[in-house]
Amino acid sequence: KEQNLLTEKSRRDWLRWKACLNPSDNWLDARSDSVPPPSVPPTAEPSFDDPIHVKFTTGTINMNAVNARGDISSVTTTSGLSWKLPGRVGDSPIVG
Repeated sequence: KEQNLLTEKSRRDWLRWKACLNPSDNWLDARSDSVPPPSVPPTAEPSFDDPIHVKFTTGTINMNAVNARGDISSVTTTSGLSWKLPGRVGDSPIVG
């Protein structure tokens, strides 16, 4: 049975994050004359009370390994499709 595991708070954070995306953030047709990022006042560090910035209390974990034969393995844990950018396979690069 499919379930939506996002909490309402996570959904609001995602909507806030999505609203602040630069139109060229999909990186498919990035050009030097692309649209500049949205106007957000520069600050030394985002305030957790700032409605524009999303609170990041967790992070991405990556682990890479090479075995005795030289085979490379990699795994990344992230928020998954919830924060996926348009045009990308996922929110993490694919090891090639």
